[in-house]
Amino acid sequence: MEWYVTAILMIGTLILLSLMGFPLAVCLGLTGFIYLAARVGFELAALALNSLVVDFWTHYTIVAVPLFIFMAEFLFAGGVTDGLFDMASKWLRRLPGGLALATIGACAIFGTMSGSTLSAITTFGLVAVPQMLKRGYDKQLATGAVASAGSLAHLIPPSIMAILYAALVEISPGQQLMAGFFPGLLLALGFAAVVVIWIWRNSDAAPLEPEVSWQERFASLKKVIAPLVIVTGVLGGIYTGIATVTEAAAIGAFASMTLAAVSRRLTKAAFFDTLMRAARTASFVLFIAVGGKFFGWVLNYFTVPQNIADILVETGWNRWVIMALIQLLFVVLGMFVDPVGIMFTTVPILAPIVVTFGFDLTWFGVLYLINMELAHVTPPLGFGLYIIKGIVPDDVSLADVLWGSMRFCLATVVVLALVMAFSDIALWLPSTMVD
Repeated sequence: MEWYVTAILMIGTLILLSLMGFPLAVCLGLTGFIYLAARVGFELAALALNSLVVDFWTHYTIVAVPLFIFMAEFLFAGGVTDGLFDMASKWLRRLPGGLALATIGACAIFGTMSGSTLSAITTFGLVAVPQMLKRGYDKQLATGAVASAGSLAHLIPPSIMAILYAALVEISPGQQLMAGFFPGLLLALGFAAVVVIWIWRNSDAAPLEPEVSWQERFASLKKVIAPLVIVTGVLGGIYTGIATVTEAAAIGAFASMTLAAVSRRLTKAAFFDTLMRAARTASFVLFIAVGGKFFGWVLNYFTVPQNIADILVETGWNRWVIMALIQLLFVVLGMFVDPVGIMFTTVPILAPIVVTFGFDLTWFGVLYLINMELAHVTPPLGFGLYIIKGIVPDDVSLADVLWGSMRFCLATVVVLALVMAFSDIALWLPSTMVD
């Protein structure tokens, strides 16, 4: 059977299983197994699947994923979210759109603690949106800021998606994490610029907040010092080479659990509830990851990515045209498929193409993650839109959330273009890391 026939059949089977309602992990793994077994036989296919599952789940880097999830859950149990928003709002409230800016800043900091976009959007949807609406903020501004800024956790380290991407394409997870730092910071500044321009054009969209004393401002820092020390230690350990990504994640998980216990908010019931939430999240992510890894391995066995790369080379197209088309593909897929699904169905095919055209895989991973920021707020799927709509009062429509988010999407597109044009925005920090 020709490689392209196999590729079409595999993708068709994957889509069919998805439409039938099978979980994504099952769709990926079963599709790969069916076509591998048809080529090499059931026993050899089962042996390959077993070997890959064991190797992947015991991979040293992958262990960091559940550990970072545990770290985020314990920080959340310790009440860090309320402290972050309170601190940011007190320091930024006198600026135009101060609460919206505070939300963006708090989301950026929370991204360094959680690595989970859905957690950030849900958490600040509950904390920040009611506060902004209560103070008379425009509905679109309030909801759009949270839906967009919550997705910063995809980029800002420690990003769970970045670790999964690094494991999938077999590059340094530490460098991939650090590559997202400056693009994430740049995107946060872009979101802040959207707020400032919005208020400049319509001052009624965000009333000024009453002044607070410097004593209150400095007092608000007490609630976030300990979590920031934990995060700084984790990222600093990775950057300096003192600790691997997995070792840093373990230290962060233990430190966050200790902090939650010291805060006296971690009762016995809350402790076990936190463990169960983290375990469910980690299991969900890792099952999809291993299914996607096997799917990609089978595609490579049939030389699908290599043949596609050869065809694209023969077209004679400029490599930047190819890269632009890939970004457009991500944008379109982001409207219909969740980010994890996009990664494990497309990256195994695209990574060899990226390498063939001389692009850096770490830089490409950052472009992918920026695109996934868009995926969370672009209809019809847009998880961020529906999470916010499920939280806000009934008088806030889905259209309000959508149109508010679209303005922030402009900043995402600009940052994507900048990182494409100036790769050092993503690659400079990893290049200075200590091995």
